[in-house]
Amino acid sequence: MVRRFALTVVAVLMAGVGSLGLSPQPTENAFTVMGIVEMSTSSDGRETVVSIDRDDAVQPADGLVDHAFRLQHATGPRFAYRGAGAATFQAHRLTVAVTPDRGWVFTVASREQAFLPQTTSYASARVQGLSHHWGLTTQRSADEVAAALFAGACNGTDASDCSECQAGGPGVQGCTLGNPEGPSCSADCTEGYFACCNVGSCRCCLQINGWPRARMAPRAR
Repeated sequence: MVRRFALTVVAVLMAGVGSLGLSPQPTENAFTVMGIVEMSTSSDGRETVVSIDRDDAVQPADGLVDHAFRLQHATGPRFAYRGAGAATFQAHRLTVAVTPDRGWVFTVASREQAFLPQTTSYASARVQGLSHHWGLTTQRSADEVAAALFAGACNGTDASDCSECQAGGPGVQGCTLGNPEGPSCSADCTEGYFACCNVGSCRCCLQINGWPRARMAPRAR
């Protein structure tokens, strides 16, 4: 039943890509995956993790996450969901479809001009950072993956995720660190942030008083 429902969701999603506001321009590394989706927001309201345990005719769900996305955003709405769904990921945007009428569209702030206006009833949100995690980083339960990604946030003056970058760095808004036999991740950041990729930890960092930190934008007024 779950797989059949997910197949219906992804079929509608792929058939209506234009209506979701997905422009044909930013398609680098674009893909859609369906399965069991879990979405939760951190206790401080500044990060949301979306994880997907793939479930389709080729790869049945096994209780382990195959893809995870960390959304860095200003405090505001909290996101929570667990159930069948499909996610489409491409440059600057993540779309999570639950039903043809329910879903979320997360777009990297300052990148909206890359897409056609959204015409669906899906909730939309602007994010400062969108990171994708796969490989050994995610071969755990959804709860374990979310806890690990939330734990990677910088607190106070702790900028361990941003002080050194294997890929990206100040002045760079996107980076990818791939490892065929290990953890892999990428980061896509809005203006004013820089991408920092290290093994198993890709995120967006804000420069504050000369110290790179991965804190979010100021609280929305």
